[in-house]
Amino acid sequence: MLAASNSAPVDAAEAGYDPLPVDSALRILRFNPIPASSDIEVIHRDIKIGEDRVSDIQAKIYEMGGLLQRLNLAQQHLLAYIDLQQKTFANIRRLPDEILRNIFSFCADPLALALAKHPVWRLAQVCGRWRDIIIDSPSLWSAINVDQLSLGRHPKRIEHACKLLQLYFARSKTHPLTIRCFRFRKLDPAIAEILVSSSERWQDLFIYGYNGCNDRSLDGIKGRIPQLRRLHTHQCTFSSEVNLFETAPSLTSLKLDEISFEQPDTFPAFPYSQLTHVTLKTPMTFSAFRELSQSMTQAYFLDISLLLIVDDIEDGRLILPTVRELAIGSHPQPEILPYLDVPHLDRVCLYLGNSTDEADILEIKQFLQHPSFHASTFNLLGTPNLETALSILKAAPGIQNLHLGMEEDLIRDPIICSLTSGLIPNLSTLTLERVWRFDLGPITELLESKIGVSRLKFMYTLGLEDEYSWELEDLCSFAKERGVELDVGWTYVLEDSH
Repeated sequence: MLAASNSAPVDAAEAGYDPLPVDSALRILRFNPIPASSDIEVIHRDIKIGEDRVSDIQAKIYEMGGLLQRLNLAQQHLLAYIDLQQKTFANIRRLPDEILRNIFSFCADPLALALAKHPVWRLAQVCGRWRDIIIDSPSLWSAINVDQLSLGRHPKRIEHACKLLQLYFARSKTHPLTIRCFRFRKLDPAIAEILVSSSERWQDLFIYGYNGCNDRSLDGIKGRIPQLRRLHTHQCTFSSEVNLFETAPSLTSLKLDEISFEQPDTFPAFPYSQLTHVTLKTPMTFSAFRELSQSMTQAYFLDISLLLIVDDIEDGRLILPTVRELAIGSHPQPEILPYLDVPHLDRVCLYLGNSTDEADILEIKQFLQHPSFHASTFNLLGTPNLETALSILKAAPGIQNLHLGMEEDLIRDPIICSLTSGLIPNLSTLTLERVWRFDLGPITELLESKIGVSRLKFMYTLGLEDEYSWELEDLCSFAKERGVELDVGWTYVLEDSH
């Protein structure tokens, strides 16, 4: 009763109802008189009216709850609709088709003959527009890997691979093709037939593990490769009966890597006279190398860093009049170098190992010191020790452009210090591979020296925990004051081994 007397009165008018006699009820409660019979009847009537109104209000509350729920759902729908409409203004949706094609081209790894997790398939599932662009982009379907070993010989897998191969060729339309054939000793006839049928569009061909003596599945491409521009063979055996690539009018780049021949004294026929880029990483006789070199009348780039001469070298110099870029190495036989005469050589790429002996160094130095050597650009690559690297560089003081491709700091940084001391007095351009924060000191000292370096290019490497490098900013400012052109790239590594 006391609690009831302290309750706040309810404004029934605001709720839309005629007010009940609350004051009289409070007065009775305060004075606590004995109610008369007539008062009891009035009280029962008012209670009944109140209960009826409570039921009516509860029904309306339930009705309003449903309305509130419907309004909330309508609000969520409208917000979702507004969000969808706003997304139509996203920058990615405003890119022209040609820009998207260009972006997609960076994801265009060679397609496999299986529905693996390839970027092209995933991108095509983003939206209808992207799918249409990808399907209508022949370049995205023009690089194909054929891995016979992974396919196996199961008929269902071969049938599936043939359908995919036909799909790729259809979507690539007339675009030139890049074909990579891996690990096959004998290509499946059904796959070979589809491949050969597209040979007129082959532009780049990579063959790994092909045996032309036992497998004649590619014989049909002879005379049908008018667009073939680049050929790379690895661990292949060529038959002397069928010269598949003898007639390839557009072939300019050839790489022979660990190839063998049906007859040791024969060499596969290629259009050597039209080749501009040649890589020989295979055993051959010196006479074969001489004959081949004399046939390459347009060769601009020649890589013999892993050439293996299997017999004695004949006396006399071998002239390479058209070669301007030459890649050589200390393994396995550098003794061929002193016999080479490259009068128009501009660039030398030297691959050195950590076990290069004195005889190898002597042969290389004789080549670099020959009066006919006039190359201005020198690339030092591999894993040489410091003494070997410095000895080689001292043999070529006329170098103007130097590229240090080794990443070992204990070798590279002392070389940079030696450059500061005038090891290569005419140095104008220096290119470095991975450069860390602590490498910037020797580089700055080099720029401060009297060596006239006018261009510096390097890849600056950061670990995940590396902070902003003020040393790099100081180097850039100093280079700008000295008029040195800087070309700095950035890369990150997951683990900082330093």
